[in-house]
Amino acid sequence: MDRAQQEKTSKISMGFQKCKTLGRTIKARRVPHLPTLAIGSSIPDRFVADRLVDGYLRTFETVYRVLHVPTFQADYERYWEGPNAADQAFVVLMQLCMAIGACFYDDNHSLRAQATAWIYEARFWLLLPPEKARLTITGLQIMCLLQIARQTAGVSGGITWISAGALLRAAVSMGLHHDPKNLVRMPLQHAETRRRLWATILEMDLQSSLDAGSPPLLSLCDFDTRMPARLNDRDITNDGSQHPSSEHSWSTYTQTSPQIALFESFATRLAITKLLNDPQSQAPDYQETLRLSAELTSSTRTLMQRLYAFPRDGRGVDGVSPFQLRFIEMTMNHYALVLHLPWWNEALRSPTHYFSRKMSVDAARALAELHRTETDPSPSVTDFGRLLVCGSGPSRSGPVQACLTLTLEYLHLKEEEKQNRGLMSNVIAERDRAQLRSVFEWQNQWWIRRIRAGETNVKSYAFGQVFDSLTESLESGLGPEATMALIVEQATVRVDECYEMLKSAARDVGIDVDAEVDGVAGVVQQMGGTESFDMELLDYSFLDNMTWGEDTVTGLNTLDLLFK
Repeated sequence: MDRAQQEKTSKISMGFQKCKTLGRTIKARRVPHLPTLAIGSSIPDRFVADRLVDGYLRTFETVYRVLHVPTFQADYERYWEGPNAADQAFVVLMQLCMAIGACFYDDNHSLRAQATAWIYEARFWLLLPPEKARLTITGLQIMCLLQIARQTAGVSGGITWISAGALLRAAVSMGLHHDPKNLVRMPLQHAETRRRLWATILEMDLQSSLDAGSPPLLSLCDFDTRMPARLNDRDITNDGSQHPSSEHSWSTYTQTSPQIALFESFATRLAITKLLNDPQSQAPDYQETLRLSAELTSSTRTLMQRLYAFPRDGRGVDGVSPFQLRFIEMTMNHYALVLHLPWWNEALRSPTHYFSRKMSVDAARALAELHRTETDPSPSVTDFGRLLVCGSGPSRSGPVQACLTLTLEYLHLKEEEKQNRGLMSNVIAERDRAQLRSVFEWQNQWWIRRIRAGETNVKSYAFGQVFDSLTESLESGLGPEATMALIVEQATVRVDECYEMLKSAARDVGIDVDAEVDGVAGVVQQMGGTESFDMELLDYSFLDNMTWGEDTVTGLNTLDLLFK
């Protein structure tokens, strides 16, 4: 691939550049012009708005508690009684709920451009002077919803660690890191809203740190706020009372049960993130890895047993919903995967670290299976399935890491097959390889659906063909030159497919495709193909270290591949 990229006038290089330029044009078209940022001027009709708001309330609001739902619903009804008299802060809040709900509106995220406009309006509102006036509970709720909306709509989702830091510091400046019982006396609803928001903000900061590979911004000793109470929203009315009549038991499902259950593993997941992203450490300590792995496994088992013991409810109001179960399962398996990945290379050379290889593969299998079943095209597409196709952040990075891990496991199984030729274990190896091979087919379909839903980054889809071609060459016994030719040929076909899908996406947002295509070709020609495609994001130097035979491959530089 590097060799093909060096040839700036090659088909694959030009194809990548055309896709990248057209993708930028599509994303630019979604961004509203500053003079058009008239907050509240683009609210859809009541029927569509209800569906969008409901999409948010039945998904992320049931995991990351941000709103007191009865209060929000009352304000929402008042808005429709007199839209012109509505408070601007509430309008921004409502629009962000709709922006998140747009991810679950249909299979192809047809309202992505509108959601993007609402996101920019919220960012603009937060910048309006005086900034101190934004340091309110409503301001924090808007900042939380903005974090979620940026990932569901794919608006600068890769740099949310920066905005998560600003959100955390805003919360600390408002004293949310102190439990309300240690502050002035306040109504129960106000106190519980602060506890719920604090737990949500901690989760957002931690998740953004994991995604960005950056250190978390807080330690356990930096706050004393306790977990939210096991209460439903209807249990905490705005009547000025300071104590609930009674807190529900662990065995009773409440609207805070998923948030509380997930937060119980926060300390372990925080330690994992600190271990992986510690700038002072060259490599994690393996004994510490094993200790954290045991804690995470125990927490995951307890967490999932507790959630599955609750009654089922599709909306997550009177019981746990499929979205809650799958979202939390995705989160826990993602941590298990990244905890053991740094030891992958060691596991290939030393039986002492084989446990990490097994744990990595098991977690990757769980993630891949979770994503494969939920993105299977069928009439019964779930909310979680739409998040996987339309969203970014963890719902995108998790399956990518899982597929890379399973691809490398497949290659090593091929190596072990040669070493164990003629043994009974080959039957097991063949079964495992068949399961892993099916991941490639699912991954390809997943990326096609993402591009059709508005994804503009085509690299992963094209690189999926690299691994597909590589495994095909190993099974066919091709040599290195024939393998390279096959990879470039198939990747070029994939890039052309991506370009056609991007042209269709461009038409959907009102771009004159023929004019833009001519413009793209002209830009690439003027540049002589000199703009470098971001090939350095994935390191393919492991190809140079392969020992080629009929079906063998050794010396994979797996750490560089997985982490870059």
